Amino acid sequence: MTSQPSMVGVDDQHDQLCGASVEVPPLRHRYGDIEHLARFFLRKYRPSGESRISPDALTLLQRCPWPENVRQLESVIRGLARRPSGRTVHAEDLPPECRVSSNKVLTTIEALERDAILRGLMDRNSNVQRTAQDLGIFRATMYRKMRRYGIVPSSLT
Repeated sequence: MTSQPSMVGVDDQHDQLCGASVEVPPLRHRYGDIEHLARFFLRKYRPSGESRISPDALTLLQRCPWPENVRQLESVIRGLARRPSGRTVHAEDLPPECRVSSNKVLTTIEALERDAILRGLMDRNSNVQRTAQDLGIFRATMYRKMRRYGIVPSSLT
């Protein structure tokens, strides 16, 4: 229900039961929650409790746009947990879409642009040409922006 707010109507049974609705901001605006969620999912998918997330990896996770919110974060952590690696998840272990340059803070416009590109690629099954058309930009511009934001289409499907 949180990822599909349009599915919840005023006269919905849940609203009648609760009498109130709560709007939860997107994960990218709650970067403080990312650490707790990432640790939770890591414990869930590596129950041995041997793993931890390095500070540099955590910083990069907190800078991700997370267009699919918690579901996408869980998917990333699940993928990391399945890989045979050491006890600590480092920045270089993260998928490319999570490795935005750590010394560059994106402006709000850049973050919105990156979110739109990621959403478009996910909606179009990583088809760059169709996503560029949907966004009204040239394919070459799309590739340049993807490179700038560290987006790799093949890692999104």
